[in-house]
Amino acid sequence: LLYGAYDLAGQQPFPSIADAFYLAFYPCLLVGLLVLPTASARKELLAWRVWSNVAIVMVGGGMALVHFVLLPTISQLSGDPIGTVISLAYPVGDLALLAAIATVTARRPFAGDRAALTLFMVAVAAWFIADVAFAIQSGNGSYGAGTVSDLIYLAGDLTFVLAAQASLARLHDTDRAIPGEDLTLGRFGPYAMLGIGLATLVSAAVTDDSDITALTLLTVLLTGLVVVRQVVDENQRRDVEATLRGEHALAAERAHARRSTIR
Repeated sequence: LLYGAYDLAGQQPFPSIADAFYLAFYPCLLVGLLVLPTASARKELLAWRVWSNVAIVMVGGGMALVHFVLLPTISQLSGDPIGTVISLAYPVGDLALLAAIATVTARRPFAGDRAALTLFMVAVAAWFIADVAFAIQSGNGSYGAGTVSDLIYLAGDLTFVLAAQASLARLHDTDRAIPGEDLTLGRFGPYAMLGIGLATLVSAAVTDDSDITALTLLTVLLTGLVVVRQVVDENQRRDVEATLRGEHALAAERAHARRSTIR
């Protein structure tokens, strides 16, 4: 509302009172994400799947944040210490949100929360993308009310409302507390982060004259993490399938033994 009032008045002051509310959004959302209920056991929260998810998202998303947001922000810093702190706080907040998103999407939700949680994660991802778009537009002077970043923010807000509605609709369902399947975002998120990392590297190579050695090394690291995660997940899936086949075979053998005894 405050920033909208500034826009209507034809002003874009920085820093302003609106920044205090924008920055307060990050810790509130971060705490909210981390305290969401999960069907995962404690040992599952410390498993390779969770930590590999966090590492992949932090590297891929961090590459985009540093290249598109942090470095341009640093190059435009003024001598105002308050403005400097606020400017750097935005990308730091986005990085913390990325870690929280990675943690949440790697956990197993309850069946009744799955749809709402998926929509919530889509909303948070939209807000993150909007932050990056806003930083790019602000850096090249193309930002204005009703531009791409504002539309993405609006899409995130609407998706968040849908997530709340989906949660309320299942509030009294009997299966709400039953462990559900993993979130689809958790399965495809690492590949999306790999795509973001590659896009960042290509953007830096095409548009910048700076050295891209660090980005290249991070892209190699990101690719390695995704490949290792895929191999580990595939091995775990095979182990689970082998265990289930063994249990089914044992059950069939016991049933056959009981029928033979009756005869």
